[in-house]
Amino acid sequence: MVQNGYFNPDARIATRCFLLPVLIMFAIAIAIPSSLSFLTTRTLYSGASAATKKQVWRFSFPAVGLSIAAMWASNVLVRLLGRWRLVVRDEVYLIGERLHNFGDRKAGVGGGGAPGKPLVEEEGSGAVVVPESQPQPQEAGGLEGVAAPA
Repeated sequence: MVQNGYFNPDARIATRCFLLPVLIMFAIAIAIPSSLSFLTTRTLYSGASAATKKQVWRFSFPAVGLSIAAMWASNVLVRLLGRWRLVVRDEVYLIGERLHNFGDRKAGVGGGGAPGKPLVEEEGSGAVVVPESQPQPQEAGGLEGVAAPA
């Protein structure tokens, strides 16, 4: 808008970027409450007195403004609740993950060991063999034909 300096503004850009949007917003700000009050006085308040119709016209502008403000506030509230839900979900998941992994052993660089085998890190890294503390229970499917002890 002021590419040629502040004292030589571009009228085409100023009109397109500032003047037209402002005029359109003002036209909408006047047209919506006026049309709503016109329809209301012609339908719902058709038999009302002139004083009542004046009040409908007068209060239509603040009513539309408050309605727009309420819609904006509810939109902000919905976005805040969405963020809050994400924070709560992340907190619950991370706390649950910490509790779930509380007693787990750390896997080495080469991955975790299979049941019954110790975990070993890659050779040459000075890794220590970590034996399992408790034997793993075998699944029932692998014991076919073997009688259970009594």
